[in-house]
Amino acid sequence: MAMELLTPKTRAAPRKQPRQDDDGLDDIRLMPPHLDGLDDILGLHVARVHALVTFRLERDLAPVRLTPKEVSTLWLVNANPGIPQVALARFFGIERSSVNVVIKSLIERGLIFQQQDSADRRVYGLYISDDGQLLLAEAKQIVAEHERWLCEPLSAAKLSELQSSLEALARLKRA
Repeated sequence: MAMELLTPKTRAAPRKQPRQDDDGLDDIRLMPPHLDGLDDILGLHVARVHALVTFRLERDLAPVRLTPKEVSTLWLVNANPGIPQVALARFFGIERSSVNVVIKSLIERGLIFQQQDSADRRVYGLYISDDGQLLLAEAKQIVAEHERWLCEPLSAAKLSELQSSLEALARLKRA
């Protein structure tokens, strides 16, 4: 009896009934029963949300044959005609060569084009084509619906706080 009081009783986590989620996977795979402090790691939560958001947005954008990075690039080029590739790389926080892959794909599809800067002939600005604008309009509708889904569980105050927090984290410098 005394031994029972000293020995912690471990119970298996109750098993949920498997449920088909939007991604076609069973709900049972979502969380292991014990996380041992891993759930206190902010980066883990950011990574998990990123994976969920990216998976669903890629699926939603499939009909217009654009990736989330391509949509973001079209959006920024449309809003900033003549933007140089290096500015996109800085905004996304990735190498110029990675942005170049996206740019090359969009140019090959006729959605954007490059034009030499008249002030600095070493720089080429990016511009959206008419076809790019049409496709971006479709993609924006898909993104708006995706954002409604994503923000649904949050109040306006929580959403504002989250956006401010994420913007602060996005300003962190690479080591």
